[in-house]
Amino acid sequence: MKQSVSSLTFRLKEKVLEYRARIRFRINDALGYHIVYAYDCQNIEIENVRITEPSTWTVKLECCRDVRVKDVVIDNNVYIANSDGIDICGSSDVSIDHCFIVTGDDGIVLKSSFGEIRNVSVSNRTIMSLANNFKIGTETGHDVTNVSVKDCHFFAADIMGGYSGIAIESADGANISGITVSDITMDGVPSALLIWLGSRLDVSKGSDGKTVGSVSGVTVRNIYARNIDIASAIVGCEYQGESYKVRDVLLENFYLEYRNCKEETDIYEGKSDNVLHANMSGYPEITRVSHFYLFAHELSLYHDLPVYGLYAYMAESVTINNFVVKPRSVNAGPFGNVGSNDLRDGLENIVIQ
Repeated sequence: MKQSVSSLTFRLKEKVLEYRARIRFRINDALGYHIVYAYDCQNIEIENVRITEPSTWTVKLECCRDVRVKDVVIDNNVYIANSDGIDICGSSDVSIDHCFIVTGDDGIVLKSSFGEIRNVSVSNRTIMSLANNFKIGTETGHDVTNVSVKDCHFFAADIMGGYSGIAIESADGANISGITVSDITMDGVPSALLIWLGSRLDVSKGSDGKTVGSVSGVTVRNIYARNIDIASAIVGCEYQGESYKVRDVLLENFYLEYRNCKEETDIYEGKSDNVLHANMSGYPEITRVSHFYLFAHELSLYHDLPVYGLYAYMAESVTINNFVVKPRSVNAGPFGNVGSNDLRDGLENIVIQ
């Protein structure tokens, strides 16, 4: 029986727990096999193929150069964890064009634990993901530069789950710069955008264990998303007494529209620093920007962001031009915290046009 809109209610913690309970994890990660795996190769062409049902990342391109992927269909079981579509791991000069991906995990992912990533172009893609449709992260021990994503459609199936359409994350010391994302449509993706500079610093992901990276020179424009559930966020971190800010970001021509259902929000009422940024040393994810991790997900505190539009913390030189969000009809919260240049939130030179 199909439910009416008025009978549906969005609850962040319920959403996260139901998604994680639904995913089937393999008993032994060693049993997972990539369907396409290239290591230290050059001049690779993957064209006009259909790939289905992997037990782990579908296409893994590790330490490769001059890669062209075109006219590829990846059709995965959406209930299998770690079934990423295409993983670009320490590879450079990669072009991905005109492909269709369905996956229960991330759609296209750039991971730099194996080496630097440079000159990646993604265009004309349709991606159904129950995690992040396009992501830089989480393994980010080496730098990522000159990445372009354009003319794509991202969506999620009509079931619970998913995180961000666009996720740009430095967690393990990478300097991420020169990122351009433009002309993207989304439907049913919970959050349009997450930009994250954290201090996980996992040495198994290429980190030296002590140096926080940077995120700068990011342009995201012409984004149209309908049926979202969570605000977008730009978040930096504090580490060993120092502030590490996301810098030089342009957000332009956003139109975001919430799924119009009931909502039950749990917004932390205490000092913002105690909760909203508690997990910046952990796993980056839009649902964990305001999250205490307490031993098990069932015991964790998933607080909703206190805004419906754009949340920022530890950000500098951010320009926001024509950023429009249509909230739920029942919403009573503010658009965002980005208009005040509030030094308590580490914000500086935030320009709204």
